[in-house]
Amino acid sequence: MTFNGEKTPHDIKYEKLLASAPSQATMDEFEGLPNFDQKRLADDARHLREKQELAIYDPDERDAKALEVIVTYLGNNDELFDGCSYADPGSEYDDNYHGADVVCGMKVPGHAYDIIFSLDVSSSVNPIGVAKKFRSIDHNNERRPDIPGTSRLDYYAHYDRNTGRTRHTHIARVPNYIVGARPATVGKSVDKFDFSEKGSIRHEKDPDLQIELLVEIFLQARTHYLACKNVSERGDNTPEILKTHKAIAEATKAELIRLSGTTDTPPNFNEIIFGYLKKYSYDDTFRAITNEAYRRLKEQAAHSRAIAAMKTSSKLQPKSPDPSPS
Repeated sequence: MTFNGEKTPHDIKYEKLLASAPSQATMDEFEGLPNFDQKRLADDARHLREKQELAIYDPDERDAKALEVIVTYLGNNDELFDGCSYADPGSEYDDNYHGADVVCGMKVPGHAYDIIFSLDVSSSVNPIGVAKKFRSIDHNNERRPDIPGTSRLDYYAHYDRNTGRTRHTHIARVPNYIVGARPATVGKSVDKFDFSEKGSIRHEKDPDLQIELLVEIFLQARTHYLACKNVSERGDNTPEILKTHKAIAEATKAELIRLSGTTDTPPNFNEIIFGYLKKYSYDDTFRAITNEAYRRLKEQAAHSRAIAAMKTSSKLQPKSPDPSPS
């Protein structure tokens, strides 16, 4: 975009933000590594190239890419939620095939290593496009119904700032959440970045965008936690993924309570979450994601109630299901 033949300050900020993005891991980074099947690597690299060549330009791509950079920045600067220890761009392959635009680590008490989850970032205002992303997770669940709300990372590279080493690995089960905001919301957040000092990035916090992202993650983590509990009742075993979804739901819930500024003890989280859903409903992307996520949450809560009722009828002690977002 130009104004009188010149780029606008806003467009220049977009360019500088995108230029500041950490680089994605490419397929050649994994060549020769003993823990990767080199024949499969060559096949996957060829398929990726073919997909990239056929990719059609999306006018929303600039905003989606900018939001990916912003989410990565927030995760690396303690501005997403407590415990989120880092954020990496997903590799080119996992970005294209597994919805892993951003991969985050999270510290959890009792775990020797960070738990890992991925975020599929969208700036689409089209509910059909958002629904398509949710269906891709459904497709994964149809193939492996014992692991609700998960994807995988076939080519993951993480640079450990403590050791100075890069870890290259595959991860078969990774919680995956869809997050997003409309282009206008993204643009407002881009404006909060300051690149005036050479070699540095300054950033004014954007609690509105942070809250939107946290609500989206919380609703999905809570939904997948209940889904894991429900399939566990059938005899399927999902302890690690269940714990991960639960930990992320609890961490995002705590941050949303903190950002609300409530002084109530205990805080009324249902009131807080529904207040956020109403306050940010003007954002088409946020509304599309949260509407679908909340619909799925209610479905899993209904399943929990049905399981509890069956236990009661069988004279087993029922666990009290929690149908609310809390």
